[in-house]
Amino acid sequence: GYAYGKYRAGWSFIDSVYFLVVTITTVGYGDFAFSMDHEADKIFGALYVFFGVVFIGIAAGIIIQTLEAKAEDRMNRLKEHHHGTDPDFGHQPAFN
Repeated sequence: GYAYGKYRAGWSFIDSVYFLVVTITTVGYGDFAFSMDHEADKIFGALYVFFGVVFIGIAAGIIIQTLEAKAEDRMNRLKEHHHGTDPDFGHQPAFN
C-alpha cells in the first residue's frame, strides 16, 4: 500500500501510510483511491484490499484469543482462590 501510493500514485509518505491504514481497515473515506486508468491498478487494488482485510481479520482473531485466554486464566485463579467454587460476581453485599 505504501509503495503503491509513494511510487505509483506519487503521494507523500504521510498520504501513502494514511491510504494503507484507511484501506486495509476498510474505512475507505474515498479521498485517496487506486487509479482506475489501468487494469493492473484495478487488479492490484482488488488483491490488496482482499489480503489486507484477511490480515486484519487474522490479527483481530489473535488478539481476541489472547484476551480470552487471559480472562479464562484469571477466572481459574479466582476459582482456586475461592476453593473451587464459582465466585458470585453478581452478588451485591447488603449494607444494613
